[in-house]
Formats: sequence, C-alpha cells, structure tokens
Amino acid sequence: MLFRSSELVLDETIDNNLRYVGANPNNYVTFNNELWRIVGVMNHIIDGNGKQESVLKLVRNESIGDYVLDADRRTKHWSISSLKDVLNTTYYNGLTIESQSMIKEALWNMGVRTGGGDGNDLPRTFYEKERGNVVFTGSSVTWNGKIALLYPSDYGFAVGGTDTNRTACLNKTFVDWRYSTCHTNNWLYTNKMRFLTLRNSQDFVYTYHIHSTGGLWFGQGNVAYPTYPAFYLKNNIQIISGNGTIENPFQLAI
Repeated sequence: MLFRSSELVLDETIDNNLRYVGANPNNYVTFNNELWRIVGVMNHIIDGNGKQESVLKLVRNESIGDYVLDADRRTKHWSISSLKDVLNTTYYNGLTIESQSMIKEALWNMGVRTGGGDGNDLPRTFYEKERGNVVFTGSSVTWNGKIALLYPSDYGFAVGGTDTNRTACLNKTFVDWRYSTCHTNNWLYTNKMRFLTLRNSQDFVYTYHIHSTGGLWFGQGNVAYPTYPAFYLKNNIQIISGNGTIENPFQLAI
C-alpha cells in the first residue's frame, strides 16, 4: 500500500532514504485521530540503545500553532530549547496513550551549517551538515528524544516533477529556490508554506524557516512561526488499510 513508484523517490544521499515527492502525493495517514503525512522511509535511524533501523517519518498535516524556538533566547541548541520542552512534554502528554506508544525515541542529528546566509547551500549539503560533527558550543552531535521538527533537507528532498526538473531543483541552493518554481511542486510548501525547521544554523540568534517565497530563510529565534511536529514511527507499527489519499488515509495499528 505504501509504495507508489510515481510518488516515492530515493533521495540518493548516503542513507538513500525513500521519500514522498511532488505537489500532493498520497501520503496521508491517521495518527492521534488527526491527519498526518508520511515524509518517507528513513534509513539508519538509531535509537538510544544504538539499534539502527529503517522507519517511517511522519509530520502533522496542520500546524499546532505559532511557537518560538526559544522564548528566552537562552540557548544555542535544540536540546535545551523551550520548543523542545513544549513538544516532548505538554504536546506529547496530550496525545492518546496508543499514539504515544507508536512514537520511536531516536537520535536526532544536531549538526549545523557554517558561514551564515539564508539557505545558501544545496539540499544535499544541508543533509550532510545536519549529520556532521560541527555543532553549537555545548551541544552534542545528536539529541535523543521523541518529537522534533523537520530538517531543512526534508523540505528540499520533497520536491517532485520530472526527473530532469527534480534534479535541476536539487542542484539549486535554497536561496535560488526563491527565484524558481521548485517550491510549487513540493507538498511541504503547498501544504504548509511558512514553517519552522529543526535548527541548523551556527548563529545562535537565528533559526531556519521555510519562507512564503519558497526559499529557506533565517529568522530570529524568539519570533513565533507555524510549528509542525515530526517523529519516527516504531518499526512494529503496521499500515492496515487506506490508500494514502486525504479521503482514505492510511490507518495504523500496533
């Protein structure tokens, strides 16, 4: 049920993840009695015990509201940010018990890009730097937790179109996406537009968010942006019905 060749594409990164692409793929799924979407099959995801698996990554279809990364601007990294606390305590505790049991505790990569500037790298370069060893002072290379945000690279690799058009977009920096039509064939843009991503900038006063122009922009860490929780699904959870359309989303079961 999950695999539709026209909508799922290997991202050709070092992990070769399988991702839903295009303006509106059939990747809708019911979770917590809400509508979510499957980002794709993410490979080499590691849990707190060092076990490595291929698992589904989900993102909420609707924003939970506008949140700042860190209300007090006290931190350079996600692991002690106020938004991390909101998502992994208040928000998590509000999920159904069954939904909580489906979420995988995993290591999220905390690598940052250097050099400043609005999204002035290719999506694959962001992917590599997210998984790199350059981090904020005082931050670890990974954060072990349940709920976070999408990476900037998740946005980039959701672009669809013909093979030629997709390749052309992935060979543009996020800065150049503002001056192209790449974002118009990307379900993470057409569905959400302006939203916050998992922090990936070396400058502690800024975070990255997807701008209404389709590019990746810097924003102040104490400015509120639409927030879409994301998590990895435990590997024992099965898709038991549905076809992924908004009218008939995938249904999950333990």
